[in-house]
Amino acid sequence: MLIQLFQNLLANGLTYRQEAPPRIHVSPERQGTEWVISFRDDGSGMGLAICQKIAERSGGGIWVESQVGEGSDFKFTLPG
Repeated sequence: MLIQLFQNLLANGLTYRQEAPPRIHVSPERQGTEWVISFRDDGSGMGLAICQKIAERSGGGIWVESQVGEGSDFKFTLPG
């Protein structure tokens, strides 16, 4: 299921993007007993209901931080 989560976040960044070539940055960060995985792209953040279900079933959560014209930063947590 985690592979599908990564695939969906990457596909989202490639599909819902601005006119420039897509840029996707993936980074992990340990926060206490969890890992926070960040997928930053220049897209709009559409179509992520499946990602939310996967993150929650894995014992984590998912959210997006976004600013108009600047792209989106999708983050999800996984139990450590």
